[in-house]
Amino acid sequence: MTESFPDIWFLRHGQTEWNLARRIQGGLDSPLTDLGVAQACMQARLMTRVVPHVLAAGGRIHVSPLGRAQQTAHLALPGAAWRDDARLAEIDTGAWEGLLKTGLPEGPTELDTYTSAPGGEGWDGLEARVAAFLSDLDAPAIVVAHGSVGGFWASRGPSSAV
Repeated sequence: MTESFPDIWFLRHGQTEWNLARRIQGGLDSPLTDLGVAQACMQARLMTRVVPHVLAAGGRIHVSPLGRAQQTAHLALPGAAWRDDARLAEIDTGAWEGLLKTGLPEGPTELDTYTSAPGGEGWDGLEARVAAFLSDLDAPAIVVAHGSVGGFWASRGPSSAV
């Protein structure tokens, strides 16, 4: 059975210092790099027409509570009001949070690697909270979140998510 969701515009946070260093962030944070700021500003140019369209259709903006997503939202959606939603946080990578990726076991994808972290949230935990978020959507949405959230949507196959 194919699930149907309202239109979703997904923005991943800009590059962070830890992304650049290849360090696992999970629930930890690091600030956006200059490139990350530029990426968020580019998103702002792309979203100029989208935000009024979504809001006029009764939609909302939802943002992960983590600092890198919040910083991206401020830059990409200037002046817009949003709701923080913990279900959009990056996957909990347990014992690997803060570690460099070098030397850690790698899965076929980065999401596979993160879901296998010892003491982490795992695939089932990620799926449960992101699926709960999606099931609550009843109007178009703009989402500012993380790679794991986008990876989860991508793993579900074709949908209205952009």
